[in-house]
Amino acid sequence: MVRLKLFVLGGGLIVYAGLPVAAEPLSVVLPELLKSHENVLAAHQDIGAAEDRVDVAKADYLPSVDFTGNTGYEYQDKAPGSATTSTGFREASLGATQLIWDFGKTLSQIDRSKISVQQAELRLKNTEQGLIREGVSAYLNLLRISKTLQFAKESEANIKKQTGLEEALVKRRSGLQTDVLQAKSTLAGAQANRVFAEGQLTAAMNRYRSVFKAEPSEISTMIRPPLQLDKLPASLGAAIETALKRNLGLKVAQLALDAASKTIDINKATLWGPKVEMSADLNYERNVSGTLDNKIEKLVKIEATYPLFSGGSDMATYNASLKTSKGANLRYVNQRRLVEEQVRNAWQALKTSNASAEFLRNQTIISGEFLELARIERKLGKRSLISILNQETSYVNSVSAALSAETDELLAYYNLLFAMSALDLGVFSGG
Repeated sequence: MVRLKLFVLGGGLIVYAGLPVAAEPLSVVLPELLKSHENVLAAHQDIGAAEDRVDVAKADYLPSVDFTGNTGYEYQDKAPGSATTSTGFREASLGATQLIWDFGKTLSQIDRSKISVQQAELRLKNTEQGLIREGVSAYLNLLRISKTLQFAKESEANIKKQTGLEEALVKRRSGLQTDVLQAKSTLAGAQANRVFAEGQLTAAMNRYRSVFKAEPSEISTMIRPPLQLDKLPASLGAAIETALKRNLGLKVAQLALDAASKTIDINKATLWGPKVEMSADLNYERNVSGTLDNKIEKLVKIEATYPLFSGGSDMATYNASLKTSKGANLRYVNQRRLVEEQVRNAWQALKTSNASAEFLRNQTIISGEFLELARIERKLGKRSLISILNQETSYVNSVSAALSAETDELLAYYNLLFAMSALDLGVFSGG
């Protein structure tokens, strides 16, 4: 796509591209953003927590070992004819339990916790891509508004110069007072536009500061990234197909459905599955229960537990998991529809802004050429002041509109990449 490189304003040239190499492009500021942003750091913590929960689930298949010890004083006043005992005592018990089978409950818990790790990893990637989109938006809007303000200042200066010329003509009695008033009126409008742009620039800088947690570098050295349409699918249908395969939010929704299925298995095993365990106990007693002697007890057993009735809580939990699974499936279906809508809207926004930018660039070129010719005709007395002032305003508006449309085109491009979960740092490599 051919782009307008220079805008003519007030007889001078304002460079729109080809800025200094020393500038900070998005390929520099975005990696720093992803390294330090709280949402990314929090997502890393979520991954660590999910991995720990996998270890918790796996621990149910490992043996548990417990030691219990106590000591004290025991007094027994026995029946008549029996000796009364009064002595200190000690007890120690060492027990180990190993799960043999629980109808697949523990395996399902392990699988569900692994799914949670996958979800956390996908949420990290989605968080990073969302931050990239936020950073790009803050960066481009700051660049757009700074250029708009620059154009507004140039226009104000030109109109102010023209007003001074008309006032000088009136003083020499070769000009009209009405032309001076018209020039001052137009100047007031240009000043209002400049003040409005200054306010927008402050808001854009605040947004940049909030996203990047730093002051922007010299705005005049910020680099506008190129529009790389060759990185997009060839058609809307291909873009939708790519998004449905790659969209991170959709993958998280699918994993939520998988986790709900594992929860059903867990609750089913709790409701109907027996639990089989092997345990071994070693008990040592001294002077316990009136027996003044040492006693050692060893016990090894296999125990099966089958749930019969728990007040209906197990059945209610199982039914709840069935409903949760159905809800997860409905949310997944809705998420697919939302992803498709997001891709369609971003595709259309890109198409619309692309066409608008092209028309507005042409309008800017024509308007600029007309303004230069009109100024020449004004000097020759062939054109009125009001015509010049109106054309000056029209030209600045067209320049700002073209710039805004090109920025919207870029934002739509990145929104489309985000919908396809393809908005990573590699998009900005090389600038």
